[in-house]
Amino acid sequence: MMLALSLLCENPDRLTGLTSTFKEFLVRSMVFDPDLRWIVFVGPDYRLDLENQRITVCRLFPGNNRLIPRLLADNFLVANYAKRRGAQLLLTVGFVPLVHPIPTVMHLFTLHHLSSENRVGPLRRFYRTWAARRGVRAAHLIITNSQSAATEILSRRPEAKPKLIQSYEGLDHDRFKPDGLPGEKEALRNKFGLPQEYIVWVSNLYPYKQADLLIRAYARLPEELQTRYPIVFIGGDWDNQRSTLQALAAQLTIVDRIIFLGWIDDEWTPAALRHARLFVLPSREETFGRSVIEAMACGTPCLVNNIPIMQEVAAGAAAITNFGDTSATAVMLESLLTGDQLCSQLREQGLKRCQSFDFDQLTNDRLAAIRRLFTTETQSTRRVNLKRSK
Repeated sequence: MMLALSLLCENPDRLTGLTSTFKEFLVRSMVFDPDLRWIVFVGPDYRLDLENQRITVCRLFPGNNRLIPRLLADNFLVANYAKRRGAQLLLTVGFVPLVHPIPTVMHLFTLHHLSSENRVGPLRRFYRTWAARRGVRAAHLIITNSQSAATEILSRRPEAKPKLIQSYEGLDHDRFKPDGLPGEKEALRNKFGLPQEYIVWVSNLYPYKQADLLIRAYARLPEELQTRYPIVFIGGDWDNQRSTLQALAAQLTIVDRIIFLGWIDDEWTPAALRHARLFVLPSREETFGRSVIEAMACGTPCLVNNIPIMQEVAAGAAAITNFGDTSATAVMLESLLTGDQLCSQLREQGLKRCQSFDFDQLTNDRLAAIRRLFTTETQSTRRVNLKRSK
């Protein structure tokens, strides 16, 4: 079986969790199925280090740092190219090509475009709404990553039910673990100038992540706690959010306690999580929130927003607050920064909970669904050919 995967939607200048998710899926699928081959479409300057004779990386088409050419390539060129080279199914993220001569497996991970509060922009919102709606109709298989996302998809598009599967995100337990290397904490300080203790955020600064609510609650903490525990933001900028947040911190006179690192090399992320006092994710919405389970796996207590997906993923192993209530959030922050027993309890619960998420399970679930589709489509094609021959 030969499959094609388009990752042209990834912008090499603004990487997301798709990079690691699909890389792990590709690598592990090679072990699960020794006869499987892949064609993977990425932009010319997109970093995807895969060395396997059964994986062909195609860089002929533009990535998402060239938005319009990328959309044209994904919708009109990629599927035909994949078919000519023997691919029998195409995997995409969030859309089905307008020209799709082979069946499409659509991953539908984000529904953020459905809310105007998320400020994705009118054109981007229009395209994503159209692409998702059309994709639900045209896809042969739809994969989403949580029960919460599946419920929302079906509430809006009940016709998706026969072809929708839910498969949780994976976790690389070899990288994200509570025990680091000797001298790791000192190396972090030397490399990034990190303080001895800190609160950590790991995500792009999308508006729906609500970093401003975190900063407002943090500003209510006693000064000695702010001095001891600065907030370290790890992640890329978006729509000038960093400047907006810096201005807010200056207004609240805490600008010297907010540190923006941007994205750091992947090898440093687990260490940055391991040595944090607390991980925070104030998002208004998520379809999964993989950084939460990565923090749990590193033994870091987590504080997340009170939304259904966080209740589903954390399953009682994280502290939950309504970040819209600044006073209540400040109280929760203070209790976590001063309560060693509470943090120890969350650490133990988080380490246990994160064992439920694994890339081998993700690969097994998704590959099994793809095999079923491939078998069904192959049988259907044979029946059509048989009828024609008669």
